Amino acid sequence: MKASVIYLDGKGMIATKAYIQYLSPGEIEGKGMFETMRIVKGNYFCLDEHLARMKRGLALLKFRMPFTRSKLKAQISAVMQSNKIDDARVRFSAWKEDGVLHNAVVCYPSTKYSTSKLKKGFSAMVSQVVRNKTRLSHVKSIQYGLFKEALLEARAKGFDEAILLDKEKNVVEGAFTNIFYVKNRVLYTPSIDCGCLNGITRNVVIECARKAGIKCMTIKEGIINFIKADEVFLTNSAIGVMPLTKINNDVINGGRAGEMTLFLRELYNELQFEGSMIKK
Repeated sequence: MKASVIYLDGKGMIATKAYIQYLSPGEIEGKGMFETMRIVKGNYFCLDEHLARMKRGLALLKFRMPFTRSKLKAQISAVMQSNKIDDARVRFSAWKEDGVLHNAVVCYPSTKYSTSKLKKGFSAMVSQVVRNKTRLSHVKSIQYGLFKEALLEARAKGFDEAILLDKEKNVVEGAFTNIFYVKNRVLYTPSIDCGCLNGITRNVVIECARKAGIKCMTIKEGIINFIKADEVFLTNSAIGVMPLTKINNDVINGGRAGEMTLFLRELYNELQFEGSMIKK
């Protein structure tokens, strides 16, 4: 797709691939927030949660919220229709540059993974990039440089994702994901107090687990507990629940998705595709 319809500052326009790249987190200059969400068969999954998180983030910067729910939905719908996309990954952003508050809505076709990839899952490298807690850790800031640095290095070495630790060597999160592990049928994930993103998919998965009677604990632990886990998986709005079966050179669960990972993925997909938690 060489050019696409996007919305910039409330107006539709044709944008080149290069310009869309310029609008991505880690590229835009200034300060601001962004959200990435899935649209599945016309259903806006967890739209209210994404809007609420952006509003919290912009409030920390003392910026006004440029999107109303109805206007954002109208812009997303127009972008999807113009680009002939019905299953989408949508990014909406708000940032201030040279004293002017801008906003954008960009839409991509959802990434489709092969059956073998979904069974085998992702691999991840433990990054040397340090992720320490800041006042913006729990929201999605466009100041994305350290995540981009970690991910580019991991991808250059053949990994799908990078795992970031804090200065005390505790696991915080992936470059673009939250991370979980399973040990003895108990689910563990880094606490928000560690400085990880307060991920919307993370929270949905925790809720699914608890409703299914699975004990879930938030922790502050080093990478060795993840490497020695029975199962590990990653979450975000674009990939949903993705097995993580290799960390550095260590293979987890024989290099295949674990039972609880697959169970929670199924529960999550039912919510996402059937709409029982979807805000329309």
